[in-house]
Amino acid sequence: MPGFARIILIALTGLAVLASAIALGIGTSGEPSRPAGGPHAGVPRAAPSVATPRRAADQAFGAALYFLDHYELRSGRVARWDQGGDTVSEGEAYAMLLSVAAGDRRRFDAAWDWTRIHLLQPDGLMAWHWANGAITSSESAADADVDAAYALELAATRFHEQSDLAAAAAMAAAIAGNETVGAPSGPVLVAGPWAVGPPAYVNPSYASPSELAALAVLPGEIQSFAALAAGTRALVGQVLGSGALPPDWVQLTNAAPVDVRPQGSGTDDRYGFDAVRIPVRWAGSCTAADRRVAAALWPVLGPAALRGRATVELGLRHGEIQEHGAVKSPVGLVAAAASGWAAGHRSEALGLLFRAEVLDHAHPTYYSSAWVALGRVLLETGRLGTCPDWTN
Repeated sequence: MPGFARIILIALTGLAVLASAIALGIGTSGEPSRPAGGPHAGVPRAAPSVATPRRAADQAFGAALYFLDHYELRSGRVARWDQGGDTVSEGEAYAMLLSVAAGDRRRFDAAWDWTRIHLLQPDGLMAWHWANGAITSSESAADADVDAAYALELAATRFHEQSDLAAAAAMAAAIAGNETVGAPSGPVLVAGPWAVGPPAYVNPSYASPSELAALAVLPGEIQSFAALAAGTRALVGQVLGSGALPPDWVQLTNAAPVDVRPQGSGTDDRYGFDAVRIPVRWAGSCTAADRRVAAALWPVLGPAALRGRATVELGLRHGEIQEHGAVKSPVGLVAAAASGWAAGHRSEALGLLFRAEVLDHAHPTYYSSAWVALGRVLLETGRLGTCPDWTN
């Protein structure tokens, strides 16, 4: 778009980028920030280049290693330093995905071993929260379970470890048996066993259609995951409408989804820190129809992000976007970048990813670092994908 190249040239001055980003007030996620630490904290890498795919891929893997260096302990536990040093199952799954993408078997094995020992429950799913040496909630979170099962499936191929394939199949069977419900448009992934209802609660950002489809081909796995991927696509299509921003939560009725938050977590529908994952997951799909879902959000997310308004926690009431209570975060830039990437605006998307990374380094948080890394790896490499033309 007009003037964008000039903005990028200015951004490439390094410290000037950091100063301007801080002046814009972007870079916090609404959570307390961990003080900058580690050898790379606050130091942006070189700017991305559309003309050099290898350079872009190297930066994507650099973002993955940044997350692993700063949040995965040698034991394999992923510590949310900005939230008191606790651990959640999603963090372990993120470390598994990023380490298998980076080809780091030691870190993958450490994350999975710690998860298997400390979080894996008798039902085959993972307890979602651990703190101060013990599980504090044995409830599972379906996004973490799906991401972990998919990471195990990838690891079985990348690292040639059959036990990972068996573990992936076992977790997939547990997901199918405990975290899915039927809906008018097909079966869908619910937030966890607690959310099967009625009414059923669904977080649309929990499901990656590509991951669900990939789990369908596990040895001995029932084909329910193929139907689950189709049901997820249908549900998200209903929720998004024509370029509408997705909410964090929907409640399923017999007729159609109704946009609400689960009981006890607020009253307003929000495009929040969960929903921002939808354009990233869908833009990284190898199915053109999925990428079009992400691309449809570019007219809404792109202009604001390019003007420095990387907002999340937007209210969604009566079909209108409300900015009351909105906050600014690197994950907003990543979501916008993903929609731009899917829409064919690769230069703008790479610029937004670079800005997101710089801003996260200035005010690092576990969640932002994870999704900067996942966004870069999903979009700029084929290491978390199942497309035939992607390199394993």
